[in-house]
Amino acid sequence: MKFSIQHSAFCIAVALAAASATADPAVSVVVAPERKVLASDRPETAVVKVGLTGAALPAGDRPAVNLALVLDRSGSMGGDRIAKAREAAIAAVNRLDERDYVSVVVFDDRIDVLAGAQTASEANKAAIVEKLRTVEARGSTAIFGGVSAGASEIRKNLARKLVNRIVLLSDGEANVGPSSPEELGLLGASLVKEGVSVSTLGVGLGYNENLMAALATRSDGNTYFIENGDDVPRIFDAELGDAFQVAARDVKLSVRFRDAHPVELIGRDGRIEDGVVTVDFNQIYSRQEKYVLVRTEFPVGKDGETREFAAAEVSWVLPGSDAAGSAAATGSVAFSADAAKVKASADAKVLVQSVKTQNALRTQRALELNAAGRFEEASRLMHRNASFAGEVLGGYDASFSEDAAAAEELREESSWNTSNASSLGGSLGAERRKKFKTRSTQIETQQSTVQEGL
Repeated sequence: MKFSIQHSAFCIAVALAAASATADPAVSVVVAPERKVLASDRPETAVVKVGLTGAALPAGDRPAVNLALVLDRSGSMGGDRIAKAREAAIAAVNRLDERDYVSVVVFDDRIDVLAGAQTASEANKAAIVEKLRTVEARGSTAIFGGVSAGASEIRKNLARKLVNRIVLLSDGEANVGPSSPEELGLLGASLVKEGVSVSTLGVGLGYNENLMAALATRSDGNTYFIENGDDVPRIFDAELGDAFQVAARDVKLSVRFRDAHPVELIGRDGRIEDGVVTVDFNQIYSRQEKYVLVRTEFPVGKDGETREFAAAEVSWVLPGSDAAGSAAATGSVAFSADAAKVKASADAKVLVQSVKTQNALRTQRALELNAAGRFEEASRLMHRNASFAGEVLGGYDASFSEDAAAAEELREESSWNTSNASSLGGSLGAERRKKFKTRSTQIETQQSTVQEGL
């Protein structure tokens, strides 16, 4: 009997190990150069995409969240705005259940923890909802203090390995405490090191879009421009839905290049040292792709040669546990003296992502030029965006003829930049400035919950 039990246990262990080895990883990784074939008669520069995609979550399954709602109650939030914020926060609290933790912070020039971090039991949720119904607008705007107080509540449950998310809603300029985009960006960067993301919801035309974008981007969170108070509940709901779809946390990517030189990262923070690119992500969502674009120099190759130029490794931790996983992939290019073969090898999807990301960065620069009164330069950058999209579409017509969706996306990108170039040629209204900033930030960070109409 003793032998039989040991033998059975051994068989079960082997079966479990085999199942684990064949199971789909929480994150898959792919290395894809914008052209699979490079010219063999000269050094080449090409953009390489390293894509990370979160696996589908089992039906009915979701990670537990550690959520802090940070709500602006300054005087400018009066009337319909504070009413919609209360409505959205109440709906968010009611979507949680006993596996989750929730806290609520409200701020003007004073910071109040309306509800300290606690489980989202039915009784606790009812008590929080009652407190939320009492929130009224008053005072000034201490965004830094409000987010810091929310972070303090999040930290009470960091050890539980949850999805940690602060959702900040504000309609005003930060005018109490640290108030610059740089200072709020540093706050976001420090929080992401603790595994905490901040998503920012800017309401109306009075908030500082640069500040809110910096806070969200540096913490690997999302950012939104909410023009109409009626949209607050819908955006809140979408943001919470994102938190429920986290497939992996504490994601670390390392890409080692050989016989190729990584020059720069396009649109994402990371490090390049001794031919190794490293980028950290706080989380990867289910069925969502996040990617890193690396401008890469390739030395001359021989006609007919195939070269493995990069090895990518990604590691992660599963939400709600310490269970870790990893995956790997390599990237290769071929070399040819046939120019037509080089041109036909283009990857249309990688080209679109590269163009849109580079255009988003130029749009950010155009907004800075416009704010400085350098209108002609700002408009010229937007026209450059439009022509860049058109040049790539025409330059790789064979590849785009086989991918109609990618071709249409580039045509839309060119058209959007053309139609908006004149706007930056003069004084830019607050609404358009916020729309441009939000759109470019969402493209740059590959935000999954992208707003329509931006």
